Amino acid sequence: MSEIFTMQKDEHEVLKIRKHWFILLREGLSTLILTVLPFFAASTAAGLEFVPLSFFSSAPWIFLSSLWLLLCVMLLSTVWTNFILDIWLVSSHRIVRVEQIKLFNREVESLQLERVQDVIIETRGIFATLLNFGTIKVETAGAERSRFIFGGISNPEKVKTMILAQVQSRVDRGDTRRSAVLAHAL
Repeated sequence: MSEIFTMQKDEHEVLKIRKHWFILLREGLSTLILTVLPFFAASTAAGLEFVPLSFFSSAPWIFLSSLWLLLCVMLLSTVWTNFILDIWLVSSHRIVRVEQIKLFNREVESLQLERVQDVIIETRGIFATLLNFGTIKVETAGAERSRFIFGGISNPEKVKTMILAQVQSRVDRGDTRRSAVLAHAL
């Protein structure tokens, strides 16, 4: 992670979060179904004698089917890459969201823990409920209120608890520092 962003001198990693495995399974299975669908349709057409069997040994069919398989493998690779490179990092100072968008775009956002106002969890659907994953929304305080959203997170209640514990710890350390500065000033 250090190649994507730089940790501050006194900052340390508390929690690294990736998307739930079911997200990869769902997106990967839809890609695999898309891969075999034309071949299933072609074999059905041949079985019903809409297309002669000799067509499937011809150069155009071999070229088109090879091209289709190559495109589907590339799509599956993109799904895998996005799954692996999407990550949330909770540190002692901030929350960092790294989202891979397609193959060549990456979005990195950082949020200071002092700005966190609320952490909201959404769990929608039967699979999300049974497998315990959901979306975490971190709302920020300040003049420009914003939301920091990360979907498909495993065990969102535990993640929420850890984020709020880090926020409280950060706020407590800030109050201690402010008190020490005020005491020194007096």
